[in-house]
Amino acid sequence: MRRIDRYLLTEIVVPALVGGVIVVMLLVGNQLYALLRYLYQGVPVRAIFLTLAYFSPGVLMMAIPAALLLGASLALNRLERDRELLSMRMAGVRLKRVILPLLLLGLLGALLMFYLQEYIIPYTTHQALLLSQQLAYGSPVSLVQRDTMFKVQSAGSTYFIYVRDADPNPLRPLLRGIVVAKIDDNSTHPPTWVTIPQAINRNGAWLLQSDPISHVPPRFYIIPLEGDAITGTCGDGEWLIPRDAFNYFYDQRTTPDEYTLAELLNAQRHRVSGSGASPGLNAAIILNRQTIPFYVQRKFAAPLAALVAILIAIPLSIHFGRSGGYVGLLLSVVIAFVFVISQQWMQILAERNYLPPVLAAWTPNLVFGLLGLILLFREE
Repeated sequence: MRRIDRYLLTEIVVPALVGGVIVVMLLVGNQLYALLRYLYQGVPVRAIFLTLAYFSPGVLMMAIPAALLLGASLALNRLERDRELLSMRMAGVRLKRVILPLLLLGLLGALLMFYLQEYIIPYTTHQALLLSQQLAYGSPVSLVQRDTMFKVQSAGSTYFIYVRDADPNPLRPLLRGIVVAKIDDNSTHPPTWVTIPQAINRNGAWLLQSDPISHVPPRFYIIPLEGDAITGTCGDGEWLIPRDAFNYFYDQRTTPDEYTLAELLNAQRHRVSGSGASPGLNAAIILNRQTIPFYVQRKFAAPLAALVAILIAIPLSIHFGRSGGYVGLLLSVVIAFVFVISQQWMQILAERNYLPPVLAAWTPNLVFGLLGLILLFREE
């Protein structure tokens, strides 16, 4: 039986690799087409290809199921067309035993996808979005959400930071109308408020500046529990606030794909306990924290698309392969396309609170996986 397993895997590997390369080239080529216009703005070629490299792991999440579907469809179509599967079954080998290595290959693909989305994609997706924004606007300030309050924890203190406006000019990126409230974890220290007319970015560092029109300097206010408040001015270029607090503005994560499962589970625990979202979770998700359970469930459901693709391809390829055509392959591609669309549709329904998170995350897998199993049992 091991000889049959090796034979089937040999048949599927080549078309799967070819199909995977084609899908990756199409998806990466789409990104490349969008980035090439920046060449006319003097953007280095290295920056464009570095952005593509960071996008590549996310592309693999779509390429792996597509590659397995194409590989399994082409391999089984040829084996059925040449009556090799019929010979195996007449020799007493049951269909479920023949396809076992293909199912194991789908499970391996699911494990690889889970590893990618947990340990690689959060970092690479974040870097790709940062680079693409900087290519588009020439400045990391473009990532700042205007008229928004942020919460940042750094060096034993909690900072609440408000930014009224931001200028993404690549030659002079700056923030305007900044208000910072600093609260030390040590309750004996009084809170400190800082008003900053503007802060300019130089080589990744934010320098405090006076208002260029009224010349009002940055000011600090220390408010003790007892006694009068202490106030004073800060000179231009001085630092009263840790650099990473300002770095938070343009280094924030804005999509669920940029978070690991552990971070989403931590945010979900905070949501359930009523203490709000986790301090490390970005405002874009905090504002819609009722969908965090959906993102958590999707971390488990999304990798299983590799196994679902195999379940769809097997019965259709075998059934229509007997006629010698590629109808099974075409039907597999169409059903896989509908499967992907259904995943996107369920995400929209979950984000709008029309469906429970668990139901929205798992319905596509259950429906299409069950469809594949029913067709497979009919073939058996």
